Amino acid sequence: MRATPAVERVLRRVDTSEADACWIWPGATTPDGRYGVVGVADRRTRLTHLVTYEAATGSAIADGWQADHLCLVTLCCNPRHLEAVTQAENLRRQHELNTHCVRGHEFTPENTYQVPTQPTNRQCRACMQLRSKARHDPEARAELAKTRLQPDVGRLRRGNRHLLDQPKTEATP
Repeated sequence: MRATPAVERVLRRVDTSEADACWIWPGATTPDGRYGVVGVADRRTRLTHLVTYEAATGSAIADGWQADHLCLVTLCCNPRHLEAVTQAENLRRQHELNTHCVRGHEFTPENTYQVPTQPTNRQCRACMQLRSKARHDPEARAELAKTRLQPDVGRLRRGNRHLLDQPKTEATP
């Protein structure tokens, strides 16, 4: 008996009735919950968006390149929403989308420290000041801990799921 190809199993489980809509994967995901996975030979898994992209284009993404979700929905496996880009381009696009720090401060020129050696690494000056004050002041440390925002569930990394249980608080001014 021959196994059903992964692309057929993916397409059976997503709603492809609208060609331009996101095809949201309802099945298994990576441990952080961001990407869909489907089983392949030898008990391995593949990312669902790569399976559909490769089926649609007829070739795999080249080494050193990544599939960028133009729709910004990482569980989407519609190949029309994917573009092969370099890692540098993918990081640059992600960087542009991030307009606020985790505490809600806007990344403005005045409030942003750009790490000189890392062009995609910027830090919020207001948060840097809060952290600096908290190193020496126990009250400031407690206040800093209270102001942490609940992380975006889509961006949770493995091991940080306990953060979902913390109450969401307002951003600091």
